[in-house]
Amino acid sequence: MQRSIHRTVTSRHSEVDMEDDVAHQGPLKELSSALDRLWIPGDGLNDFGLAIGMPNNLTELFIVSLDTLYMLKSVLQHCQNLHSLGLMITKDQTVPSLRSILEEAPASLPNLTSFKLIWPIRYNRGSDTTLPVDALVGFLRTKTQLRRLDLPLSQQNGSEWPSGPLLDLLPLLPNVEVLGLQVDNISVASMKALDAKLPLGLTTLLLEYCREEEDRMGAQAFLNAVTKRSRLRYLHVLDKSGEMSALQVHFDAELPKLQLSGYGPRMRWIDKSRYPYHHTTTEWSLEKMTFRSECDFGNEDWEWLLRCRGWGTLDSLSPGTCPDDW
Repeated sequence: MQRSIHRTVTSRHSEVDMEDDVAHQGPLKELSSALDRLWIPGDGLNDFGLAIGMPNNLTELFIVSLDTLYMLKSVLQHCQNLHSLGLMITKDQTVPSLRSILEEAPASLPNLTSFKLIWPIRYNRGSDTTLPVDALVGFLRTKTQLRRLDLPLSQQNGSEWPSGPLLDLLPLLPNVEVLGLQVDNISVASMKALDAKLPLGLTTLLLEYCREEEDRMGAQAFLNAVTKRSRLRYLHVLDKSGEMSALQVHFDAELPKLQLSGYGPRMRWIDKSRYPYHHTTTEWSLEKMTFRSECDFGNEDWEWLLRCRGWGTLDSLSPGTCPDDW
């Protein structure tokens, strides 16, 4: 995301310099009406909206480093053509506002097919910084057209999952094929609960395990759950414990349609042309893994799922890199 002396709004098609000169607002409004996909920092969204209003024709919006929600309410009210919404929360004080905005407009964005919430705040620090689960569930349960979903399953109102409204939400969204989940528990019980809720028709799955403690029996239960999803074509595991790498060999061998397999900052193509007798793998290069463009994946769903993971460096894709990776 590029920044200059002035506010800069970056879309996949255009860059707009947010000066205060009124003379620029006419051309900016014309550009606004043509925008359909927009990536923008949270404070930039405020400036953009105040200057020329929210673009009504947006179909995709990703708000990065969301530390204020001044314009998010306007997005829910006016961007009714939005199909894809992504939010990256970076400040604790944002949480109460997010909760109230979602509670006020649970039926907004009726055409939404993709929703991503990146939540770097790992553990609860009080009721005001806890993931607003009830508000999220109320908002998402009306989005039965959702096909892509990326959510944290931890921080559920003080109760450790596998119990929790977000997990119970999954069976209510029958069209979800692309799923990312952030969890802080891979016990046998939690993996069995996850197995009961995960859609069997998943084609793409990312699991981020956020604790350093290993649980080998839980990892085996996760393996059992994943291999039941025989339509999976891309599977990625982010594992802070660093103990689940051995599972990748089993995933590669046992998932008949798997084409792309990832563990931390490493990915490889899987050739299944001779399945079940033999398969071969081709590792991604360091450069390819660093940029991870849609062209690299050859699939928009796959790029979308890993988007904004490893926001800093490849080391932030748990368990991180080691000297032998490339």
